[in-house]
Amino acid sequence: MEPVDGYIEVGGTTETYDVVDNVEIVIELQKREGSSWKTIKTWSEHKSNDYIVSIAKTYKVEKGYYYRIVSCHYAENEGSHENVYAYSKKLYID
Repeated sequence: MEPVDGYIEVGGTTETYDVVDNVEIVIELQKREGSSWKTIKTWSEHKSNDYIVSIAKTYKVEKGYYYRIVSCHYAENEGSHENVYAYSKKLYID
């Protein structure tokens, strides 16, 4: 997550060791409001019979707030599935 003149660049990749039935990534941009985080934008990408999927986006945000990214990385193959969540550091936009 990088700030550029009121914009945040977000991105992520889900990669498996082998080709799987489904591979997916979901990225949420969250804004700090009071004592909680509110999701303000969500992106997702998925592929079938592949091993990698990526997202790269730029989004305009309001200045004067903290933001973070939450990503979910998901893979499914032959009825088994696994998902992992990752959280970025918070970033203040001024």
